[in-house]
Amino acid sequence: MVKPRKFQIILHDEKVVYAPGDDVTGHLELQLDEEMFMKEVQVKFAGKAFVTWNEGKRSYSEKEKFFSETTIVHGQDKIGYIRYYLKARIVKPWQIDNKTTHILQVWNTLNLNQLNDMMLPVGGENSKNLCCCCCASAPIEGDVHISRRGFVPGEKIVVNASLENHSSSKVRQTSIEFVKIVTYTTRTRETTVIKSLAKEMGPPCKPRDSLNLNNVELRVPSVRPSGTHHCNVLHIRYAVMFMSHLRRGAINLRVYAPIIVGTIPLVGVSGDNAATGGVNITSPTTKNVTDSLPPSYASATSGAYDNPVNQDVNITDKPTSTYYDWNQSAFTYS
Repeated sequence: MVKPRKFQIILHDEKVVYAPGDDVTGHLELQLDEEMFMKEVQVKFAGKAFVTWNEGKRSYSEKEKFFSETTIVHGQDKIGYIRYYLKARIVKPWQIDNKTTHILQVWNTLNLNQLNDMMLPVGGENSKNLCCCCCASAPIEGDVHISRRGFVPGEKIVVNASLENHSSSKVRQTSIEFVKIVTYTTRTRETTVIKSLAKEMGPPCKPRDSLNLNNVELRVPSVRPSGTHHCNVLHIRYAVMFMSHLRRGAINLRVYAPIIVGTIPLVGVSGDNAATGGVNITSPTTKNVTDSLPPSYASATSGAYDNPVNQDVNITDKPTSTYYDWNQSAFTYS
């Protein structure tokens, strides 16, 4: 069986992230050491989204195709993903085809300066009673507040939270977390997965006592911008979550402050001065933070892309995310 010595897709502009409307140009390189009998050579350019999960004995799945174009040039968080790729194939009659794939990252540019209310404070509150009905305890109440709604990766979020424990049970510990909230949708079902991407642990709270957590700092990790435009099967949001870890068997108290993660920061705000309004800056930079890069759109842990559906697509590249280093003066992608 003849195998090509080199078979790869090379893009001319060497971009690592594309925006809608960008041109994608390149060439296909094929080198053979001996003659190969083939029907044709194809290049496929495609974009798609896919979600799947199990609940008990039932499985739910949905897919959405954004576009798919195949040109003859000669003769996917494990629940779901959004993926754009170029795939070339040598079609050989009665033999196994040779394939090569180049993954593209396509992000919408999200300019926080063009959105409303990004500088306004945001917060949330929640409460719960242990036990239920006639034996319900006195409430456990929590609230969390941050200075504004809009951030970019690399910025520092300054969080203030408080807890009022009116119950007779101890709150074992508290935490303030940066979370990603992903909703997956099929025609018959919807599910939501919450993933913690950054965390600061807090102290416990005794029964009938209170607790204040002031000026807790969270760094926005290297993540994709909020929202998934034109995708109907997967939607992504971010929030700061204040959690009270309760006794075993009880559902923890969670309080959310929703935020928007963009790609272009607010004018006149420095990432390390988020609580006070900051100072003017020039062109923040990115830096390599591969430990916090998400391997797929569905999950945000380090590693290679998951590919549960298209097993013939060999994907080993880590994704690249924008990250602002507020101590530098130039801007690149990490």
